[in-house]
Amino acid sequence: ILGLFPYEGRSHYDVFEPLLNKLARDGHDMTIASHFPPKIPMDNWYQINLSNSKNKSGKEIIDMTSFDSSLGRFLHVWDTFSIAEISIATCDTMTLNPKVKSIVDTKQKFDIVLTEQFLSDCGLAIAHILDCPVIGLQSHAMMPWTHDRFDQPNNPAYVPTLLLKYGSHMSFLERVENTLFDIYYKLFYELYVLKREQAIVEKNLNHSIPPLGDIAKN
Repeated sequence: ILGLFPYEGRSHYDVFEPLLNKLARDGHDMTIASHFPPKIPMDNWYQINLSNSKNKSGKEIIDMTSFDSSLGRFLHVWDTFSIAEISIATCDTMTLNPKVKSIVDTKQKFDIVLTEQFLSDCGLAIAHILDCPVIGLQSHAMMPWTHDRFDQPNNPAYVPTLLLKYGSHMSFLERVENTLFDIYYKLFYELYVLKREQAIVEKNLNHSIPPLGDIAKN
């Protein structure tokens, strides 16, 4: 099992760690790329430590307080760019890691890849290069761009966008705003984040891959 968890947030990894530990205790051979080595070493656990990378984002916590301010709806547009930079940094960190690069270069065989579906889809790119099935894991509510890849209904008329404060009963104007932001987030991730991540993957791993958005939907 190959686990790819490039995001630096400890709270996210805390959700996945019990699952990974249980798989290891059940006898699976684990190769895990993350910022959080296991507290107790295991013979069948090979750790790829991303915490020593010089190019990591350095942000373990994303400040969301601006989203609650009276100007929050206007700050959303600006904050998505700062969130995108974290996404791109985590992708760069993982794909520049020599041990990760070695796995890709040697086409090491795995039965399955586990990776978080959050701010980066570089884990999906590595699974594609290795021609390995992948399971996407979530540590929280789905991001706006994640619903479609799981065929999860998210009609903005009654499903609030994660980064807005609305509930399922919205006024007409709130539904309009919710719809516009839902479209914005999806386009931003597809056209800005994934395009840059694709370039990083192809440069750092020296592989041409299909569009990351297409990989995510297959």
